Amino acid sequence: MLMGELSEIGVCIVHSGASHKLGVCRADLNYGIGYMVSGPAVMTACHGLNSSNHNDGKFPSFHFSGSSATLSGCTATRNSSYAHSYGFDLSAVQQTGAGQQAMLAGCRSSSHAAGTFYAPVPGTTGHQIAFADTFSVQSGASLSADNIAAIRINAASAIAAIANGVEGQPLTLVASTAGCTIPFNATIRNNWKMAKPMDIGKPYRFVHRGGVWYEDGDGADRYGVTADRPSAVSEMKPGFVYFDTTLGRPIWRNPANGGWIDVNGNAV
Repeated sequence: MLMGELSEIGVCIVHSGASHKLGVCRADLNYGIGYMVSGPAVMTACHGLNSSNHNDGKFPSFHFSGSSATLSGCTATRNSSYAHSYGFDLSAVQQTGAGQQAMLAGCRSSSHAAGTFYAPVPGTTGHQIAFADTFSVQSGASLSADNIAAIRINAASAIAAIANGVEGQPLTLVASTAGCTIPFNATIRNNWKMAKPMDIGKPYRFVHRGGVWYEDGDGADRYGVTADRPSAVSEMKPGFVYFDTTLGRPIWRNPANGGWIDVNGNAV
């Protein structure tokens, strides 16, 4: 058990060739980083309180570098007017091979300026983070995936962005009301390839890769040549729209969901 307070860095652990093990430690009222850990480390129930004190939003509560880090039940909080930037900064962890990702379970941060995790590792599988599996209730054009695995949308929302994603993070969206849509844009790629209305209660599952949210599953394409019209009835319903590039116009699934019609109701 260690305690570091009123310093530039509360607790500093330097790599010595072995994996450091820390439990029930506290870093409190430090002007910079609460915990600076270099090299492999296993940390349990460590608390960073009021990191970046008098440096609002500048420093994280936990900062890791080296080849790996394993954390369980660690927290980053504050009860002063100064916020830490991130709860857990994993950006300097050298993820160069299997088993070298950071592994976090049951870790949380509150009252941060930027987010719970800072872990930009594009092109890799991502760090192994156990995100909170309870629903976060949100609405509006911009949602936040900060340390959560599911969002329940409780008001009509044309989603435009989902912030605070971490590489490899799974996310499930569920609408509890009508009027919610998922976009197809530079950072959110649904499997319709165009604005997608959400069915009430249906889960839409995404994963974060390289700064982009990709929807799981192939789904039914919304445009293409006549020969490539969707054929899986389970992926469509009456009124499903497909732009037939061979015909040069949109067509719709008929009321029985058994074929295609044009704007005049004629089979095509």
